[in-house]
Amino acid sequence: MTEIAGVLDERLNEMIVALKNWQQVLCDHGYPESSRLLNIAALDLQMRLHRISDAELKAFCSAIQQRASQVTNSESRLSSLGQHFSDAQSLTPAQNVIIMRSTKRPRHKRDRG
Repeated sequence: MTEIAGVLDERLNEMIVALKNWQQVLCDHGYPESSRLLNIAALDLQMRLHRISDAELKAFCSAIQQRASQVTNSESRLSSLGQHFSDAQSLTPAQNVIIMRSTKRPRHKRDRG
């Protein structure tokens, strides 16, 4: 990396930090739209700094969305199984009965003596 490129990268980092700081200030003071704009500007500079193309970002976002969709589908299936389990429990006649097994031999009257 040339000295000029190193200086430019350093300056970009400084700008990104400043944008994120101002973005937080705007968010804290009730300017969500302006805050989002600064966040987008910081992301754009980060992409340039790390030489990430638009196509790479889109591919990354697609992969994240696909993974999120898979997780949502899995959670939906688990929720469905939970509902089936809950339904099955409501059908059992002795819901509030706890069956306990003991490893001890029951005591008889003659054992006490």
